[in-house]
Amino acid sequence: MTQDEIIEMARQAGYFLYDLTETHGKKTVETDEDDEWAQLEAYTKLVAAKERERIIAANAPELEKVNAHIKRLEDQAYDLLGQLKVANIKLSMRPQRTWVGLTPEEILDMFDDQQVYGSKWLEFARAVENKLKEKNNA
Repeated sequence: MTQDEIIEMARQAGYFLYDLTETHGKKTVETDEDDEWAQLEAYTKLVAAKERERIIAANAPELEKVNAHIKRLEDQAYDLLGQLKVANIKLSMRPQRTWVGLTPEEILDMFDDQQVYGSKWLEFARAVENKLKEKNNA
């Protein structure tokens, strides 16, 4: 910041760049202490704002890069979140198992084991049902 810019900001703040109780020529400038502090505070805020503007302007390209990087990270986070949701759905679904039936030999063996003759068909049906449950729930 140049000296002229600083002086102009001081004028904008109503701050005078001399001792406020000193005589200048034939005039004496008199102000109360509260006014002096108010002027000084206003001047300080102007200087800080001007410096803030300068820093932002000087760093604008870098800030744009940082903002672009943050945007990419946010996009990646949303992509990962979507993938996790899909994976969670897949994990919560039980895979469909292939039904396992009885071979002809197993059926004949059960006929012999159950001694299926005449009215024993109901018992045989229950035995077949239990055998299939064993094979498919193991």
